[in-house]
Formats: sequence, C-alpha cells, structure tokens
Amino acid sequence: MFLLNYVSEATEALTDLSAGKYDAAVLPQPFATVATIKNQKLKTVLNLQEEWDKVAKDSKLVTGVTVVRTEFAKEHPEAVKDLYGRTQSFRCFCKREHR
Repeated sequence: MFLLNYVSEATEALTDLSAGKYDAAVLPQPFATVATIKNQKLKTVLNLQEEWDKVAKDSKLVTGVTVVRTEFAKEHPEAVKDLYGRTQSFRCFCKREHR
C-alpha cells in the first residue's frame, strides 16, 4: 500500500525524499534529472512523459517522471514493480478513455 502526499514545491518533495521521509516522488523535468545527478541515492524508475506519449499523441504531460531512492529500489524491488504496474494500469485506462 502506498501513502501519497502532495507538496506544493519540487524542492520540498526532494528534501523529504532525500531525508528518507518518503520512498518515491514525482518530480518535474528538468528538476528530476538534476536531482538524480546531484544525489546518487536517487534513481529515475519511470518517465511519465514517455508513458503519456504512448497513449495521448495529441497532448503533452507537464510533470513527467517518478523517482525513488536507489536504496529503496534495491531493498523493495517488488514495491517498485507494483508502482510501475499500477502506473501501467493507469496508462491502459487513459488509452481506453482517449479512444
């Protein structure tokens, strides 16, 4: 089970993620790329823009990646797979709704 928490700033999400308060965060680009370069404990596991582009050819997604702490990804690969699977389910839902 995942607990979702909304924060208003990417910097707040990154601070909390880096401190171990959360195991994953959705960060905007290019902030997410810079964050993973500066913090080797972070790893991009899903690019929402790429997934969106697969199902919505006529629109763009503004926020686009999901980042987890590398340590969390290594310790809980099944949770990362579950998160990815749920995102894929959402992608399939969007695909059906945009037909």
